[in-house]
This record gives sequence, structure tokens and C-alpha cells, in this order.
Amino acid sequence: MSIEWGLIAARWVPTSGADPRVGGRWRAAGSGRGRPYALEGEFLAVDPPAKLVHTWRSVGGPAQDSTVTYLLDPLPLGTHLTLRHEGFRDPAACVRSCRGWETSLEALGRLLAPSSGAAGPRD
Repeated sequence: MSIEWGLIAARWVPTSGADPRVGGRWRAAGSGRGRPYALEGEFLAVDPPAKLVHTWRSVGGPAQDSTVTYLLDPLPLGTHLTLRHEGFRDPAACVRSCRGWETSLEALGRLLAPSSGAAGPRD
């Protein structure tokens, strides 16, 4: 099974834009815990379907980027995702991001659940 990165990103993150190539930029916005957020970064590695690496920072925030790496390994009935978000200077920002990833990955799991039809043909 092949997952269309753009389709999943558009359904997973409320608003997003991305140029998924090395040096391309991405931007996403939404709300978490009742507060709006806007994020942006640059793709550092794009190796479909196995690896994606990008920088991550709040729009208008400090220039300090962190880095997110996604590794995808096929399994007989799905895909194993390893996600690593590193480079935090502020421990509180690391904790907030961890909570955000937990919520986001739960939403992704619901999106990709067989009953959602995300991986099937679209009408």
C-alpha cells in the first residue's frame, strides 16, 4: 500500500502547505488546547517511502529550529513509524511538543484506521 504524503498531511493538519523536496519549505497551522499555532520549517531529507526529515519552529518564534525525523518501516499489516523530535534548548518546550505529538499521532491513527477510508479510493 502506498500513502500519498500530501493527502494525509492535508487531512491530518488543518491547514498546510509543503514543497516536499530537500530545501523545500513547509508550513502548518491549527489549534491545540484551544490556542492557535503556526509552524514552519525546511525539508532536510526526503526519501519516500522510508524517511522524512525537516526543521521545525513556531512562525514568528525564536530562530532556534528543532529537527523532526520520521522513519517508516513496512510491516505485514501496516507501517511502523519511528518519530524523533530533537534539538530543544528549553525543557518546557520539549514537554509541550511531546504532548502535541501524542495528540497529533492519535488523530493520525484515527485518520488511517480502516473505517476512515483514507487509504482507499476516493469518489
